[in-house]
Amino acid sequence: EILHLQGVIRDVTDTRKVEDNLARLAAAVNAAAESIIITDTMGTIQYVNPCFEQMTGYTREEMIGKNPRILNSSKHDKAFYSKLWTTISSGDTWHGHFTNRRKNGTLFEEEAVISPVRDALGRIVNYVAVKRDVTQQRLLEKQLRHSQTMEAIGRLAKGVAHDFTNMLVVITNSVHLAQKSL
Repeated sequence: EILHLQGVIRDVTDTRKVEDNLARLAAAVNAAAESIIITDTMGTIQYVNPCFEQMTGYTREEMIGKNPRILNSSKHDKAFYSKLWTTISSGDTWHGHFTNRRKNGTLFEEEAVISPVRDALGRIVNYVAVKRDVTQQRLLEKQLRHSQTMEAIGRLAKGVAHDFTNMLVVITNSVHLAQKSL
């Protein structure tokens, strides 16, 4: 026969909502079409999403604990990186363009936004970089500029040829008039 029953009931509704929101956020970051990197304040990588892995060829396991310098292509000087770090460490968001190197050694271009992440007290505790591969876009822009240049040269050549033809007509007509007067 049960004489006493004791139990503890705790309302976990709020905890469950927070867990659901975190799970949804994690799923969204993992599904993002942009590369996402989270570093600590010293630049040590703490997280990369699957798009980063596809874009660079490095696995998450290879990158956690490393510095993003592993992607350095030597296309940017120290002043470039110094300005980047000055911007984000002062609490501002940096927008810019990188030329980086994949694991297989090929170069790729990416547009990036790097923002500081603050804790409840307002201290910078992490940096998050969201990057998009723009290699194909840059190549198409270069091809467009080249075709526009060729078109302009063609128009210029056409104009020169037309002017030259006009001068030849005047010369030819002058020669014919001179022959008739002789």
